[in-house]
Amino acid sequence: MEWNNEVKSLNEGEMFEYYKPKEGQTKIKFLDDGVAHQFEWEGQVVDKVNFKVEVNGNEQLWSVTKGRTISSLYGQIASIGQEKGSLKGQTITLLVKGVGLQRQYIVLESLDLVAKNKIKKESVKA
Repeated sequence: MEWNNEVKSLNEGEMFEYYKPKEGQTKIKFLDDGVAHQFEWEGQVVDKVNFKVEVNGNEQLWSVTKGRTISSLYGQIASIGQEKGSLKGQTITLLVKGVGLQRQYIVLESLDLVAKNKIKKESVKA
């Protein structure tokens, strides 16, 4: 292996800072449909999706854990992707409330979609 070329190629790769949502309301524009990956943390494998996003004019990478419910942050994002056919080019309004384990993520554009999907699932169970 030619290590000089390896190091050079690492430096030429895209460098994105990570977006970490803070409490409050933020507009986020998706620049792609995301790339799924797994992340190992404290001995467990966590499924995540990395989205290239634009926040306040800055391109960043947003790593979102794949939730298991339609109400999770990932479920809300997935609902928008399903409705629009793609996330690329879509802008969402993210509302973050609380801190630590009490933190809630609400994607305002997904509220009606999430409610509609919950009703569909409940009617299938009945």
